[in-house]
Amino acid sequence: MGSTKEIHSISESKLISGGSAGPTKDLSRNSELPGSYRISDILPHGPDDPNPLIRPNIETTMVWADHPSVAGHIYHLESTPRRPDLSRGDNFLLYYNGAINDQGRETDPGDSTFFKAVNKQGEMLSNCRVLWKGVEFVKRPRTAYWERLIVSPEFQGRQIGTAMGIYVLDLIFYRSEAYNGFPATEVRGSTYVDKLASGVGEGHVGFDRNELFLRSFGFEKDGNTMDMEDGRTIQPWKLTLSKYEAARPTVVKSLEEDQPERKEHSESTWPGFRENLRAKDPTYAKNFTT
Repeated sequence: MGSTKEIHSISESKLISGGSAGPTKDLSRNSELPGSYRISDILPHGPDDPNPLIRPNIETTMVWADHPSVAGHIYHLESTPRRPDLSRGDNFLLYYNGAINDQGRETDPGDSTFFKAVNKQGEMLSNCRVLWKGVEFVKRPRTAYWERLIVSPEFQGRQIGTAMGIYVLDLIFYRSEAYNGFPATEVRGSTYVDKLASGVGEGHVGFDRNELFLRSFGFEKDGNTMDMEDGRTIQPWKLTLSKYEAARPTVVKSLEEDQPERKEHSESTWPGFRENLRAKDPTYAKNFTT
């Protein structure tokens, strides 16, 4: 998965493989507008809505991925063992159309959902993907994989990744029906933990930011680090619903200064999400606490 700022960013870079990257002209021009770093909307509104990422968003993401504060945290999709003929640009297009995962392995577009956060000017601030199933490293029932969370470097430090994470995890744990009509009970991700991710010099931030980001949601390390075929090293992570529910109130509170609208939205929607899941899932209802 890569890393975000706050994760393989799940750094707000590769999360879960993700990162944040260099600003586009439009973002640079709008960066001084009041509240331009505040999320106005996150798409899709429902798990089955169309992919919100359009070609200009993909091109912007490619620029972001090359930014010094992001590049070491995100899987670049330059080539893959299965498709070594593909250029990096082609891989990005395939990835954001749901045809491959962030390691270049083929996937069914129906097995994933892309998310995009925008400000009130309509400019993209962040995006990521959730894999629901069909990937070899997710062999457990009702387990989702959060990957490639990336935030515009123009607005890092404004809790964009945190607000995005709450929205995405709420959908994964409460609203999705990807597992025979039920939502996930566990989320997996990974972050880079090697020299490239540690960062040196101006504009680089070490991979510890990704660990702090994930832990704020209740994620725990899932075993030891792993050496990948491309020479990179990752740390797997996992999050259960019970751990997320324990961490959620505190992480929502952290939105108060920079993302107050998202804080209000996250607080107001949670009781309904929990009640709906309690009515639907006997296992959750059995362990439900107010």
